[in-house]
Amino acid sequence: MSGHRVHIRTRRNHLRCRNIHIRPYGDPPRALEIEGEGIEESSDTIGPGETTELTVTLELGTYELYCPFGNHQDQGMTVEITVE
Repeated sequence: MSGHRVHIRTRRNHLRCRNIHIRPYGDPPRALEIEGEGIEESSDTIGPGETTELTVTLELGTYELYCPFGNHQDQGMTVEITVE
């Protein structure tokens, strides 16, 4: 969706520890939440031109990453990932 995009890049440190780099596109503020396998973490809220990083250790399983603002998740700002 136009105006509802977030660029996410991950980097593996060790085992299943991930640094998630977040850069929003569009005007509204953005954040990233990750839920699954007993984890519920969120990034700082950022605006256009800003970046932030969220570091999480992911166990084997399935996780949902999404934007928690307004109805962004319902509009498709969500992705499911699986750690195998």
